[in-house]
Amino acid sequence: MLDIVYLPIEHRKKLIDWLTAEPDDTPIPLDEIKARKATLVWREGPLRVDDEVFDAPELESNIHVEIERDGLRVCVPKSEA
Repeated sequence: MLDIVYLPIEHRKKLIDWLTAEPDDTPIPLDEIKARKATLVWREGPLRVDDEVFDAPELESNIHVEIERDGLRVCVPKSEA
C-alpha cells in the first residue's frame, strides 16, 4: 500500500505550532491516505516524493501513482544447516 501524506491548507497553523513546540512528544498533524493507486491533481506549490522535491508545474497536472506488480523482491540467502 502507498502512504499518501499531505497537509490540508487549513492545518497549516497546526503544523507550524507543532514544529515550534515539542515535535517528538506528539504526532505530526498531517493527513494520510492508504491506497494501491491514486490520481493527484497538482495545481500549485512544490511536490515532494520521498527525498526529491519538484517545482510547481506551469499548468494544472494529473499525477498517477500506483504500486507495480512484483515491484519489490526480497532476497534472503539460504541458511547453512
